[in-house]
Amino acid sequence: MKLFLKIAPRILVLLVFMVLLDAGVRFFYEPYDRNAIYTRSDYKEDRGNIDTIFVGTSQTYAGFDPAVFDERLGTDSFNLGSNAQLMYSSYHLIHEALTINPVKTVYLEINDASLTRAKNDSAQVGCFDYLISWREKFITLIDGASNSIQLRSMFYGLRDIDYFDFSFLKENLTYKLTEGHTPPQKEKDSNWQYYTKGHIVSTSSYKGPSERVIKRNKIDWSVDKVQEKNLVYLQKIIDLCKEKDVELILVTPCIYKDFLTVDVIDLHNYVSELAKENGLTYYDMNALKARNTYFPLASYRDKTHLNQTGAETLSNLLCDLYENPNLASELFLSIPLLNKQKKEWLPAIPFLPLIFQNNLVFFLPVVYTDRTKEISHGLYRI
Repeated sequence: MKLFLKIAPRILVLLVFMVLLDAGVRFFYEPYDRNAIYTRSDYKEDRGNIDTIFVGTSQTYAGFDPAVFDERLGTDSFNLGSNAQLMYSSYHLIHEALTINPVKTVYLEINDASLTRAKNDSAQVGCFDYLISWREKFITLIDGASNSIQLRSMFYGLRDIDYFDFSFLKENLTYKLTEGHTPPQKEKDSNWQYYTKGHIVSTSSYKGPSERVIKRNKIDWSVDKVQEKNLVYLQKIIDLCKEKDVELILVTPCIYKDFLTVDVIDLHNYVSELAKENGLTYYDMNALKARNTYFPLASYRDKTHLNQTGAETLSNLLCDLYENPNLASELFLSIPLLNKQKKEWLPAIPFLPLIFQNNLVFFLPVVYTDRTKEISHGLYRI
């Protein structure tokens, strides 16, 4: 015991020194155009006041504009979206937010990737940078993270850094030490710009995909690809929100129409059932009746991300639904029913009409294998 009391202060001093040293390394070498710097700064400044949060992947930070929500609903909202965010990371961001803020509403993005993505070390490390309380950082590190992720998350100096790139170091420090410096116009090699409160925008418009891109990037989802770990942490999020009496709203952002497949309908049905079982509200933007009117080509930055025009449209739609939840029955298609007994169809026509309960027709591109009329990448048969 005496030995421990003698050594403990030295260990504490060493840890403090390491943390201070690492903070210096981060200041010197974390690129000034990294959006996480400005998200972190805004989050710390607004700590203790936030009542609405948006959590998810890059589709979240691009698609949910806090400024629209705050103006329309009088909220103090914040966007905690990050690249390729895992459900594990979403849970810890929500847990921290509910601990340090009077959060009343959580919008959680849910899509094919958030359910099926098994692992992404860089995304997990990057998401750790959004945490601002040491308590949650510690909880996150001991909650299933590997040793390498633990070290890289805790100490910025252990990440991939070129310590001898002095031209970068000069540029980085010059920008950061400029009085009143603001987020740069865009990240290097990117078309994103940090806006405010975690929202990262793009003003560019998608030009549309080539046939080759369409074939390579269609949604390919099935129930058997869902990772058990993602379901575990999703349930933890649901239980946490119920325990804290926080409203949890699931949202699937839209993707450009050329990338829709029958698998999108499978995903919709799966999440709808999950939401129903847990008494949650679920909005699937791919199931909007006037989807292509609300989100035309000019609303997209690329096939999966909305630009600022699209973000304002999405945010206003969600505000409308928050103010009047009954609008959902008017805005969204009911769960689709395939016409299972089509007697005649022409293989030359590359679109399969899906018949919905309200008699509206929604066309999705399909891939067929032969005259047995089986969809090669779906769960349905005609």
